[in-house]
Amino acid sequence: MTIPWAMTFSIALVSHLPGTAERPRLIRRTCFRYLLGSLVLTLTRINVVAKKRFPSFESMIAAGIFTKEEISMIEATPQQHGQPFLPIVWATSLVTMAEKEGLITNHHAAVLIIQVEFNNFRQALLNLFLMDYVCVPLVYTQVVTLSVYSYFAASLIGRQYIIDRPQNDENQKSYYKKDLYFPFFTFIQFVIYVGWLKVAETLVNPMGEDDEDIDINEVIDFNWKAGWCIVDGMKPAPPALVRDAHWDRSAFELPHTMASKRFSLQTHRGSVFESNMKSSPECMGSTSSIANTGQSQRGFH
Repeated sequence: MTIPWAMTFSIALVSHLPGTAERPRLIRRTCFRYLLGSLVLTLTRINVVAKKRFPSFESMIAAGIFTKEEISMIEATPQQHGQPFLPIVWATSLVTMAEKEGLITNHHAAVLIIQVEFNNFRQALLNLFLMDYVCVPLVYTQVVTLSVYSYFAASLIGRQYIIDRPQNDENQKSYYKKDLYFPFFTFIQFVIYVGWLKVAETLVNPMGEDDEDIDINEVIDFNWKAGWCIVDGMKPAPPALVRDAHWDRSAFELPHTMASKRFSLQTHRGSVFESNMKSSPECMGSTSSIANTGQSQRGFH
């Protein structure tokens, strides 16, 4: 999915920038806040629901996503299309500063955070912009809608029952009588064609306000809550090392309840694993010829 998630880079931050002291904690929290701010800035430009939730920069300040000074720097950016990516640049500068201060002791960890985690997050935001930029042509949607409704408008007239039609056969008479009350095949066509049309109309704009569109508020809230919990709400120290319950066994299966046992399937071993293939004479001849060729080459040497 194109929408970026905060868990990956949050785990990278807490792993390579550990500590409960004020300085590493401040850098972790600020980096996370900057990346989530970039997500919110991007969504407010392509999603109606996000725009209604954060209609202005002041609403982001009130929500605690940015400070007044940070918003002033974002507004001062001459290229407006680059504003959503500016907080990511700030986050990379903070990671570089943390490495210089010795808070990140491994240079490769700093490279991982910047070039992999932060860059992947930036690329996902760019993909959202590109998805919003490249739209389905309006003429295409109009032609499809007009074609479907015109077809059934014509069917409404063209498939009406003709009362004065000659009915020489009793079977034909029974068929026409059924079709008089309920046009069965026309009804099936209507359900399928109009259903496809509604699905296409939904896929044209997944960032809308309808029930079947992406719940962007849930995306923002989940990233916000899960990210804060990872970078500052969890204890990174693992529990004490103890022997697990299966210490004396190397191969074992997890238990099932009576309700889940019937869903247990045999391990997949390949679709042709149990197929018996007989060797053809041509294949045997080619194998023997290869062996004879090898023997002749050894004799030549």
